[in-house]
Order: sequence, then structure tokens, then C-alpha cells
Amino acid sequence: MPRLSLLLPCAVLSLVLLLAHSWARPPVKLSIVVPVEDLQAEATSQLKLLKEYTATAKAYSDSKKHEIPRAGGVLAVLGQALAEQDAKQKKPPIISGPALRDAALAVQQGKTLAATRTAVAAVQRAVSGEVRGGKTEHPWNKLTRMHDLMEEVNFRNSRLRRAVRRSRDPATDARHASTMAVLALVLLVDTHEASKPAEIASWKRHTLEFQRNMTAVAVAIRKRETTKVKPLFLKAAKTCNACHAEFRAE
Repeated sequence: MPRLSLLLPCAVLSLVLLLAHSWARPPVKLSIVVPVEDLQAEATSQLKLLKEYTATAKAYSDSKKHEIPRAGGVLAVLGQALAEQDAKQKKPPIISGPALRDAALAVQQGKTLAATRTAVAAVQRAVSGEVRGGKTEHPWNKLTRMHDLMEEVNFRNSRLRRAVRRSRDPATDARHASTMAVLALVLLVDTHEASKPAEIASWKRHTLEFQRNMTAVAVAIRKRETTKVKPLFLKAAKTCNACHAEFRAE
């Protein structure tokens, strides 16, 4: 019995460590999901939004509950994707992924305008490459709230819908698709909406299919392969609808 009592805590600890590792690393190589260039360009775009949201007391008051946490969440995911990017680069990315992620998490935690501005300044330093360092690993399911992520996906989906017929700004439209693809990695890891093994498998299947289609949409838009954009976008939408029907029927 003494040996068994020792083995049980060890088994529990091993399970916890295994789960922590699975939450920490995405099950897909970042290099096949999103290019570094899109991650860095989108980080710059989100920083611009944060500056607008914190420019005045009124802007902050209007944005603190929804827009600021959403932008902070997107930046945290972008930072983690940069931290774990495996693509070979001729030169290192300007942005330090861990530094961006940590600053973005601070944005989400800011309770006052002053605290949020301090965090946004840290995001600015990370985006401009002034700061480096930080731990590479971080749980993917602790980067943003599910509600904020879904709102972001809905927003970008509406923008892409306009670009399906003809993109007037291929770089921005491709980045919308790339950002949705990398946000899908959070959903791939965060399976709390599912409980049974079969449900979890279905959740992951839907999410991975959505990610792959959005990555393909981004590539097609960037290459101006217009005949491919609509079919790929519709496949992604079909997957999204199927997932909602199964897990969030309303």
C-alpha cells in the first residue's frame, strides 16, 4: 500500500504535466498555418487600434469592455504564433513573440486607462523590436477569451465576405484569413465546449478543417487566384456552421 500511495500522486502529476504540455503547444506547425509577414503586419494593425482605443478617456471608456480585450487577445495569439514560428527565416522577425504576447496579456488585464496605456506602450516596444526575450511556451487556451475570439472571427468573416467576389486590397484581405487561421489554433486546443471523447474529436476536426481552409483562402487571395477564393471560403463557412450546429445550436 505505501508504494501505491506514492504512485498515485506521481500518476496525477504526470497527467497534469501531459495536459499542460498539450495546452502549451499547438498541434500544427505554424509555418503551414500563417506566414511571419502576416503575423507582424497584423500586430502593427492591432497596435494602431489600441492606440485609438486609449487616445482619450472617452475612447477608453467606450472600448474597455469589448474592443480592447479583443485586440489584446488577438495580439497575444499573434505573439505566441511568432514565438513558436518554425519557418526558416533569412533574418529573425523584427517582433519578439514572447515580448508581444506578455505585453498583450497585460493589455487584457489593465483595469484603468493608465495601466492599459502602460501595457500598450509595452506592445509598441515589442512591435518595434526594442525588447526581446521571454519564455517561448505559454498555454494556447490562456491567450484570449473564447467570446472575444468568436467576435473577432465574426468580424473578419464579414470583411472577407466582401472580398470573395473581388478583393480591392489583397494584402489586408489575405491577412484577415491568415489571422482567422491562427486564431483557430486556440480553438483546436481549447476544447472546453466539448466533454465526451467523440465530441472532442469532432470539435478538433471542425476546427482543423476551418484552419486549413482559411490558410488556403489567404494563399489564394495573395496569389490573386480568384477562382479558388470563393469555394475555399464557402468550405470554411460550411465547417463553421456545422460546428455551431453541433455545439452551439441556438
